[in-house]
Amino acid sequence: MTSARDVDEMLADLTRTLWQQRRLLERVRYHMKVQELILAGTDDWMLTFAVNDVEGLLRAASEVEAARVEITQDLGFALGLGANPSLQTLVDVAPDPFGAMLDEHRAAFLELAGEITSISLNGRAQLQRGLDLTNSLTAAVFGDQGDGGYDASGSVVRGSAERRLVDRSL
Repeated sequence: MTSARDVDEMLADLTRTLWQQRRLLERVRYHMKVQELILAGTDDWMLTFAVNDVEGLLRAASEVEAARVEITQDLGFALGLGANPSLQTLVDVAPDPFGAMLDEHRAAFLELAGEITSISLNGRAQLQRGLDLTNSLTAAVFGDQGDGGYDASGSVVRGSAERRLVDRSL
């Protein structure tokens, strides 16, 4: 049987772990915003660094998530809630002051998830616009017959059509 003290210690461990996750996700949000600004600008050489920063933070967040899952499982069993209770379920059953703290984390995670999703979708849209522009430029330079570029194997395709930088028909 688990004592109230053990449950309080597990709840304290969980809140500390959730703080770690929040800090990491806030940093992910920041670095994704940096990526977005780099994509919008002209200093694309920095993009690799920004991507690496986000990937490192996501790896760290994954490690913290594993710790959170373990604590949540132990806490779920101790409270008779099963293996993996939701954060909302824990908010509902946790004694004060833990219920309020867990609810604050839950609200913050929902907000962060929304912001990160929004930044991610905007970044995808920026990349798609860049790809579309590149495809348009390639079509203008090499013509629409597929001259130039790469084939399915990744080999360079050299077309016989003249490049279209200069309209020689005039």
